[in-house]
Amino acid sequence: MTLVLGLIAVGLTVASVPAPAAQAAVHPLATSPAVAAPTAPVGPPTITLIRAPTWVAPGADFNLRVRFTGATANLILRVSLHPAITSRTAFSDTLAGNGNREVLDDTSIAVGFLPRRPSRQNDVPIGLQDPNAPRDFNRLAVEHSGVYPMTISLSAPNADPVARVDTWLVVAEQPLETPLSFAWVWQLVAPPLTSRNAAQVQARIDPGGPLARAAQALAAAGSVPLNLVLGPETFETWARIAQHDTRAAAGLSAVRAAVADASHRQVLATPYVPLDLPSLAAAGLADNVLPDLRLGADTVQSVLGVLPDPRTVLLDPMNPAAINLAREAFARRFVVRESAVRPVAHTLTPARPFGIDSGGRVDPAGASSDFVGHLLEGPGSPAERSQRFLAGLSLIALEAPSTERGIVLTTPSNWNPDPALVGRVLAGLRDHPFVHATTLDRYFAVPPDTNADGTLIVTTLQPIRPKPPTVTRAQLDAADQSLSSFRSLVGTRDKRVAQGAHAILIAPSSALDSAAATRELATIDNAAASFLRSISTTGRTITLTSRTAQVPLSFRNLTGQTVRVKVHLASTKLTFPKGAESILELPPRNVTKRFEVQARTSGTFTLRVTLTTADDQFTINTTDVKVRSTVFSSIGVLLTVGALLFLAVWWGNHIWRSRRKRRRAAPVDALTPEPVA
Repeated sequence: MTLVLGLIAVGLTVASVPAPAAQAAVHPLATSPAVAAPTAPVGPPTITLIRAPTWVAPGADFNLRVRFTGATANLILRVSLHPAITSRTAFSDTLAGNGNREVLDDTSIAVGFLPRRPSRQNDVPIGLQDPNAPRDFNRLAVEHSGVYPMTISLSAPNADPVARVDTWLVVAEQPLETPLSFAWVWQLVAPPLTSRNAAQVQARIDPGGPLARAAQALAAAGSVPLNLVLGPETFETWARIAQHDTRAAAGLSAVRAAVADASHRQVLATPYVPLDLPSLAAAGLADNVLPDLRLGADTVQSVLGVLPDPRTVLLDPMNPAAINLAREAFARRFVVRESAVRPVAHTLTPARPFGIDSGGRVDPAGASSDFVGHLLEGPGSPAERSQRFLAGLSLIALEAPSTERGIVLTTPSNWNPDPALVGRVLAGLRDHPFVHATTLDRYFAVPPDTNADGTLIVTTLQPIRPKPPTVTRAQLDAADQSLSSFRSLVGTRDKRVAQGAHAILIAPSSALDSAAATRELATIDNAAASFLRSISTTGRTITLTSRTAQVPLSFRNLTGQTVRVKVHLASTKLTFPKGAESILELPPRNVTKRFEVQARTSGTFTLRVTLTTADDQFTINTTDVKVRSTVFSSIGVLLTVGALLFLAVWWGNHIWRSRRKRRRAAPVDALTPEPVA
């Protein structure tokens, strides 16, 4: 039956005439419209749903709030209800525009006489038939619980619609004794802070950014139970920014206040940064996962004051290796994407827990419903999308109204919520007669899916090919060694050491690509190289006047802090009685240290001085010092003395023999007669 309504200036005057359901007539209007538009709108007419009730009871009165654009003053607004749908297939057909177009009942009204609100918004008053009262043709003839497709359209009198909106009306005669448990998992996780994305991270936290919007939605949730995956690195960075940013601090405070309500919030354990567990396991990096999970829990507790529950874990992607890694961290129940598990024909539904068999062990699991998730997506105003979503949940609840069941829905990892949409959904969940928001603990208390013989339905995982990791074991080991060396040089409190440790933690994250991960690890060597350029050895000429001497070497330290270095000495003409290597602490500016050497020869030669970090990981500086030795070596002295002694003995012997020979020759000469002249 068609209801024909006329609205007059002083109030609402309802007039109705019987008419075929397929047609709508408009009662002649007694007065002019209550509010006249100052200017005539132009453009094709459109209609947008701004507000609708989440559910209504038979016999209730309610308003639909709509907004018009374009020339609509002479058009007729028609609200049509179609027969209730009873299956998800029928619901999907309606979404695709292929649903049953039969009109169960409708009502029409001239647009010009709708109560006007700001921004060209209008309220459309609707009433449902009271099942305990005589038939009232001014009310839509709907008396029973169900999910009814509803069309709101604009048309000229006796003409086809020129604009329309398809939505749903949920009618509830009474609440279900066993409402559908709905566990909503929100992921508040962002890509980790890197050396190049500080502006993007800030934008996510600023008002209007995804994290700020999520905090706004979380603050509006009130007592509606929610399950939260809070990225530890995300909130650690957020807290650091909040120290000097009042707007960031306000958003962080909203999250802290929301998670403090332990009775309505279940915080799940998650790694410090998003990780692809199948990828890490395949690459031999599985030993990084457990420390990362522990660090994640410690970070969330430190920043937000709540200890995550390690028993229930969201895994995406997942394979048996990922489940095994999560078990090592005390996980006992898993939330997975519906596409991650093999469907079991006619048995596995997204409305109950089930079992996953991975390597002979069966673990409880719940699948995030693709059907429900898609209802929040797509076109439409926040009111249209929230109506679609809550109607879909109501439909699932009414599929088996006397059976305890549950639905899990997880947001995307890069969730950017629409606060208006989320707010409407949350408001609809607060007192819904068919759906009860709950934590995952309560969801897993729902009786699981069973076979006909009562045994647990068990499925297996869809096979996947793990992606290559963002970094290799060799890269992480090299980065660890470099950071350890740099730490030994500058100490554990240096901010560059903290930045290097952060780079190693985030490099395996699935939120980065290989190039970004490699670039982050390179920041350790880059920071060390930049720092070490401020340390040097001053080269000069040194003269040795004795065989053993203390050689003075000058060092310059412009880092502004005391550093520990290792000095390596090398020369082919010098020896080092106390060793060629020694550890020094160099204070800021210039300092001279003395090193004991022994000259092996005289002359001019080179002393090479090499500075490294204490563990030899980084070479700081290499300098050649010129050494001039003016002393003989011990061998030269012995040879010289030997030569002089030999010459002295030889000359002494030669002189003695010469004199002895002359003494023997003297008597013979005296007896010899002189020659005659």
